[in-house]
Amino acid sequence: HWIDAGAPQGGGSTAPAHMPETQWAHPSGRLPDIVLELPTAIGVPAEARWPTFNVYAPLPASLGIGDHFVEAVQLLPGNRRITHHSSLSVRAFPAGVSLGRAQPWPGGPLLDGLPVLTDRAAFERAAEPMPSAAAAFSSGGASHLTYYFPGNDGFVLFPAAAGKRIPAGAMLEWSLHYQTSGSAETDRHVAGLWLQRSTPAHEVLTLRIGDFHIVNGTEI
Repeated sequence: HWIDAGAPQGGGSTAPAHMPETQWAHPSGRLPDIVLELPTAIGVPAEARWPTFNVYAPLPASLGIGDHFVEAVQLLPGNRRITHHSSLSVRAFPAGVSLGRAQPWPGGPLLDGLPVLTDRAAFERAAEPMPSAAAAFSSGGASHLTYYFPGNDGFVLFPAAAGKRIPAGAMLEWSLHYQTSGSAETDRHVAGLWLQRSTPAHEVLTLRIGDFHIVNGTEI
């Protein structure tokens, strides 16, 4: 019998392509308070050259009302073989932009969870004091949480008495860069959040140099 034989591995795949290939890495052994999933599975063709692109999703209802702080974050690819690198951030959308179905770059595949300009007048009013539309898009700020790349486990633990803020009403930003393997494959990242039990004494801030975004298939 299979159990009596020590439950040997069968001849199939070790796990579905969308399942993470690394265990949660919090040193305490504690499981994440909230597990997030990339809002759509990404089908990567056998041969292609895709740029880095972003997919967005609202914060889960389980976070409730108000800002939250996290003590640790982990980002896991569902298919490590085709994931060149990825990151997870939170971002505020400007007025006039909402989630919809669009191309993440000109000529790219149609995906859900992309920023779509729905009210140009509202967007332009929000952008008036800004030097560019890209700056207007970033007016709410992007709060980087963690990176994944080959050789790391996508896990970050912030210093004691410090935490990263997740503002109420922000969007989750999944930044993805894939490489092809010669076969058509699928990926669906997951992420874990370990929440602070109380408001930390210090807030961790991350700033980025350089910024661009694709809205309605156009770089801004």
